[in-house]
Amino acid sequence: MTDISNQGTQTDVIQRYARAAGIAMLFSTVFGFLGEAYIPDRIIADGDAAATLANAANFAGSGP
Repeated sequence: MTDISNQGTQTDVIQRYARAAGIAMLFSTVFGFLGEAYIPDRIIADGDAAATLANAANFAGSGP
């Protein structure tokens, strides 16, 4: 037999996990876009390996 008072806390825990999963999915979408579309376009110079290397070095060194 299930305790009725315990069901409310189980629901709260499930909702907390669902909310955390939704936030993680949102972060995954944003960082996936950055990693697949935005950042490579800023680093890779088509046909110029030296410029690509310089862009990568400048990009890595531009952080806080």
